[in-house]
Amino acid sequence: MLACPQCKGALRYESERDSLVCDRCRLIYAVKDDIPIMVVKEAESF
Repeated sequence: MLACPQCKGALRYESERDSLVCDRCRLIYAVKDDIPIMVVKEAESF
């Protein structure tokens, strides 16, 4: 089970973007080659 590295909250998978989303922090973590990139500085805001 993965958690947001910033707030430790739950993540949800968004298949359209192939990414993990934290609704609490409003961050999107990319998934590249089936590996989630869980670095806060590389996450996108929404």
